[in-house]
Amino acid sequence: MKTKGYDAYAKGGGARVLDEYLKTHGQNQYYSNLKTVIRRLDDLSDGKWEDIHSAKDKTFSLTNDYSYVIDKYCDFCRLKGLTDGTI
Repeated sequence: MKTKGYDAYAKGGGARVLDEYLKTHGQNQYYSNLKTVIRRLDDLSDGKWEDIHSAKDKTFSLTNDYSYVIDKYCDFCRLKGLTDGTI
């Protein structure tokens, strides 16, 4: 942000930097990491802290009709080398 002329963090500036990066480079691992950092800085600016900004560690349920499809998809992902935590 210093290279963009910012002396201190501001939520609007963080959002602009994130948007600019996305337009220039697209979604990649660095974008995901940058988004996490910006969300954390926003939390601190707001005087709060959110432990989770995603659905990670949240549960949901589907009807039994979907269990076969989900199992096959998970098998496919494992064959591609993904770990259970990633799947």
